[in-house]
Amino acid sequence: MDANPGEDEEGNSLSTKACEKPFMAWMQCQHKHQEYYRERAEIVEYQLWTDDVRSLEDDRESKSFPSDLVPVVEIGSKGGEEYESGAATVQLENVKGKSLVIAYVKDDRGKLLSFGSKKKLSDTEEPGRLEFDLKGVEHITIHAVYEGEDSPIFSVEQKLKK
Repeated sequence: MDANPGEDEEGNSLSTKACEKPFMAWMQCQHKHQEYYRERAEIVEYQLWTDDVRSLEDDRESKSFPSDLVPVVEIGSKGGEEYESGAATVQLENVKGKSLVIAYVKDDRGKLLSFGSKKKLSDTEEPGRLEFDLKGVEHITIHAVYEGEDSPIFSVEQKLKK
């Protein structure tokens, strides 16, 4: 039941007016502590993607990327024994014109390193590019799913040993 039913003389909801002050205080707090809220949002996004990937992998078969869709992989280091960063660029459409649905990269322990939908990966400086940290990683697996109810998860593994 609405604790503040009705409207004021200008037609504004009294419930909305009642919530305006606490909402504005919350918005000011969020603005003041935006780094904290951004980090929390990234953690929540990561968990949601992890859950979606897990569900996707339970429901679809996995196949090697066809030769015309294999992602371009770039691995970088700063002269040490261990690679520090990497990037994989996936095609946003396959040769049949089917759009990318999701692409992601996992490490050798199955941890999600990078992920994105077609929309997210289209809005980057280099469309289709997934960037990730490689400290302590021995190999990565790049995955992509294109439109189609029976479309498999295409995968390719990249070893990182120098």
